[in-house]
Amino acid sequence: MKTIALKIEYRIPQLFWILVTVCILFSSLYLYFVNKTILQIVSRKNSENRISIITSENSTLEARAIALEQSVTMDEAPRLGLETATHVTFIDPRVSEKALSLGDGI
Repeated sequence: MKTIALKIEYRIPQLFWILVTVCILFSSLYLYFVNKTILQIVSRKNSENRISIITSENSTLEARAIALEQSVTMDEAPRLGLETATHVTFIDPRVSEKALSLGDGI
């Protein structure tokens, strides 16, 4: 029994420093992951703000395009460089989409 107590007593400083090292390691990891989480939250908020800005700009541009589209009349079309199509070609819906591709079908 005495030898076991001496072995434990001999290892107490080593165990102390191992526990201190493990605590420092876990504290560092905790701070790292909390920091990463905060940065991800901020990044997500910035992305959401940009998405809302772009969506509103897109809506404005769509409304403007519709207004411009409706403002063009047959009398105004030649002045804008538009002309009536003389030769119209339709695509057969039964044709494979790969047959219509210039590349490898993508």
